[in-house]
Amino acid sequence: MERLFPLEEEGFEVKGYVVPYDLPSENIFFLRPRDGETEEERKKRENIRDYVRAKRVQATSYLHSLGVLATNSVVLVPTSKVEKIDETVKRVQKIYEEVNQKLMKEGYDKIGMPIIKKIPMVQTQIVSFRELAERQLKAKLDKKIDQIANLISKIEEGVEEGKAKKIRYNLNRTKKELENLEEIAKELGIETDDQFALLSEMIDQAIETLGGN
Repeated sequence: MERLFPLEEEGFEVKGYVVPYDLPSENIFFLRPRDGETEEERKKRENIRDYVRAKRVQATSYLHSLGVLATNSVVLVPTSKVEKIDETVKRVQKIYEEVNQKLMKEGYDKIGMPIIKKIPMVQTQIVSFRELAERQLKAKLDKKIDQIANLISKIEEGVEEGKAKKIRYNLNRTKKELENLEEIAKELGIETDDQFALLSEMIDQAIETLGGN
């Protein structure tokens, strides 16, 4: 059956999701250094801060893996990842439930739960976020290109076999992460000026060079 209002229906079709988030951090006042505390209290507080920081970084990495950053705390996510959004939100919430439980067990206050939203976007809404995401992604890829270039230079100078194995593992993992990110960027219609292809070639070059070590 022919649609009566095809243009109107297409205008309301979801083309992606924006996921803004706010994660409680280790910078909360009661985890900051204090005057007059004993060495034992200071060490305990530092260990808890390090724990909360590590969990925040872990939660952030899960959220960033959903798509492409539009700003430091907003992720642009393609429609193919919609189910993963809900899974990731639950995962992050579980992390902070455990963090709060540990804080209370150690005699501290809770730091609260994260705020994460899943906002559907139609084509006209997503354009501005896509422009921001494209800028962020290009900057990220430029930085990664510089890092791999520096790594290749160090590899060419010579690397011990023990270190070479670890570097090779990290390079293969990075390549896989970049391939996943490239698929997401393509789905969102983000242009990257062949940066992904360049990075792939550079990583292959690095791995090939390591093969001689």
